[in-house]
Amino acid sequence: MTASPSVDSDRPVLLPATAEWKSAVRLVSESLETALVFAEGARCVLPRLTRENAADLVGDCATADEPETVCVTVLPAYRLEALRACHDALARASAGDPGTKFLADQQSYYLDLAHGTDLPDLTRTTAMVLAVLTLDLAAASTLITHLTVGSDDDASMRTAYDEVVAAWRLAGLAC
Repeated sequence: MTASPSVDSDRPVLLPATAEWKSAVRLVSESLETALVFAEGARCVLPRLTRENAADLVGDCATADEPETVCVTVLPAYRLEALRACHDALARASAGDPGTKFLADQQSYYLDLAHGTDLPDLTRTTAMVLAVLTLDLAAASTLITHLTVGSDDDASMRTAYDEVVAAWRLAGLAC
């Protein structure tokens, strides 16, 4: 699995339809939305529009809980870049960067209170969500084509599905 270094245009991606994915995107989306409440203190870390775009993107990636099912969606490039910027800010805050102290303090308080977790866990979860959203595998392209064109199921589609699931697991998603 490789992550695209830069996203120039909107692109189709596969999303897992599992409870674990839904839980991960809920944590990231709600945490980014909560960061909006702290906009004044975090403004120097992330512009408000960046946080809004990232929160909207992740919130839109929630799927139904259906084992062995994937969904195809198109990611707006600007929202994916916003999520990358948010992950970078969270990683800096998690590492103790003094310029992100307010964000770290507020997010830590919120995460403990609302989710029983901490900033390093949010940062890891955000990295995992990014890895899923930027998955660049031939198997993913094969599966996207299969799902959008609606061709018959065959062994190559099952193999592609297994490769994609293996890449998601490597990224840290329990599926």
